[in-house]
Amino acid sequence: MIKYIAFDADDTLWENEPYFRETEKRFVEMLAPNSAYDTTELKELLYDYIVENVPAYGYGTRSLMLSLVGFCNQYATCNVSEMIESTIKLGQEQLSKPVVLLPDVEKTLKSLSQNYELLLITKGDLKEQNRKIVESGLTPSFKHVRVLEEKDEASYLNFFQELGIEMSEVVMVGNSYKSDILPIEALGGHAIFIPYKSTWAFESAPKKDSKRIFERGSIAEVPILISSIQYDQKNVPHKL
Repeated sequence: MIKYIAFDADDTLWENEPYFRETEKRFVEMLAPNSAYDTTELKELLYDYIVENVPAYGYGTRSLMLSLVGFCNQYATCNVSEMIESTIKLGQEQLSKPVVLLPDVEKTLKSLSQNYELLLITKGDLKEQNRKIVESGLTPSFKHVRVLEEKDEASYLNFFQELGIEMSEVVMVGNSYKSDILPIEALGGHAIFIPYKSTWAFESAPKKDSKRIFERGSIAEVPILISSIQYDQKNVPHKL
């Protein structure tokens, strides 16, 4: 029986991805006139550079800024100190972006909280994520909130075991197939994939054919789908 509905945060409950892509775009446009590469080449080089740094820097705006500063040092042909100062300002602007909830989020959480315990599981910089969680105004909806360094099978398993939750009792809702869907399905839970309008290429993964993975176009469709999952579980014949 489903007892817990877990939600990803960024680009599932509120806007996030556009801020990162806009910062990267502005950075590349700023760097291009002062580099031996054009904007297209810099964009490709920057993506690889950021991904290479994920194991060391993790996720979030501060991690992005460390990568941008390092990239600037490597590829700028002008006064690097001035470029770094401008780069830091881009990060400061991103850190001050408002938390904008996606459509139907509040209504959906209110509906689900009447019958299930809701969990919020996100990843990234602890301070940055906690700021967004508080400013979202959604904290009262969740029984437990956790910011993980990484969202993989081991991290999820530790979290759920700590709370004494069986994976068969869990449905995870998120926009990242790599981080929100595949690990939960592999552990024995159900997962609902809600694609966002844009997703960081690093978070993409091949889709898997599984009876425990579902895809919907909007978070508003989640309550009906979960009721359907519950119904199916109740009516599965037991093997003798």
